[in-house]
Amino acid sequence: MIKMLPDNLLWKYKSLTDHDRNLLGFLEDCCFRITQPSALNDPFEMKPCVLVNSYSDDDWRVAREQSLHDHGQSLPDNDIEMLYLQVFPGHRFDEKNFPSLFPVKIPELRKEPFRTAAEYDEFCARSESARIEQALDKNIGVFSLSEEPTQLLMWAHYGAEHRGMAIGFDRQHAFFRTEGSLLQVEYCNERISVSSNGGLIRIAGHLLSEPENIPTATLLRKHPDWAYEKEWRFVVPLIKATTIEGLDSNRQMLHLLRFPETMIKALIFGARVDRDTKSAWIERVRTNERWKHLRLFSTRLSEINLSLEIDEVSTH
Repeated sequence: MIKMLPDNLLWKYKSLTDHDRNLLGFLEDCCFRITQPSALNDPFEMKPCVLVNSYSDDDWRVAREQSLHDHGQSLPDNDIEMLYLQVFPGHRFDEKNFPSLFPVKIPELRKEPFRTAAEYDEFCARSESARIEQALDKNIGVFSLSEEPTQLLMWAHYGAEHRGMAIGFDRQHAFFRTEGSLLQVEYCNERISVSSNGGLIRIAGHLLSEPENIPTATLLRKHPDWAYEKEWRFVVPLIKATTIEGLDSNRQMLHLLRFPETMIKALIFGARVDRDTKSAWIERVRTNERWKHLRLFSTRLSEINLSLEIDEVSTH
């Protein structure tokens, strides 16, 4: 049954309730919310693990990839560490080489002195982690999509208990490349790490560069319990929002981004959407010239097993 759906779509599950302005208005203005990371429902968003004087798995992975790229073959880990991970000798002072320097007072950072280089490194790493979190929340919006149009938990959690709809976006549309980045979520039991070694700070294996460069790695790893979502995230600068209006329940401003109508290819009604509501939506699509390309579908409960079937809905 799913074969009838257009290819290469990612799905946005939405409610049909009156308070959800973004959906009720999308046929008129094609605007959807891009959500600040702190307003997402996973409490681990933007919460990396902080490591001091140790390397994360991501540090090793990135270093090995770079080594393979540079040398065309795998090098021993000792060589990889020396060439790609360690600080070059003489890069910094520490309490081993210059014990008379400690404790070090840096009042602009904190009142208490730093008694070891490791203590200073941890402070810097945690400060950098906090800076990244604040920068992401201030500057980045997330538009979450799923690969699956018939996932029962997605319909229950995000599709208003099957009383909502799923909207199909063309994942190959240029808008995803020109306005932001379409990125696949990784499901893993390990947090993204901010690691500090010899004063060098890395996130997800990559050295932090200029302060204005905001790494999005902390938004792309979730616990395997979320794997059913098969999530992709369209990460967009909030400054690109078309309009800003009102506040959500977390007191966050609602940033709305206008998507091109051409990237929305299909709409699927939930199995519990009543006939009158469905008829009203079909009429709105049928009478709107710019949605003449939109294909409509409806889910229904399978009579054989615990799954959903999909039927195409005629708009004529």
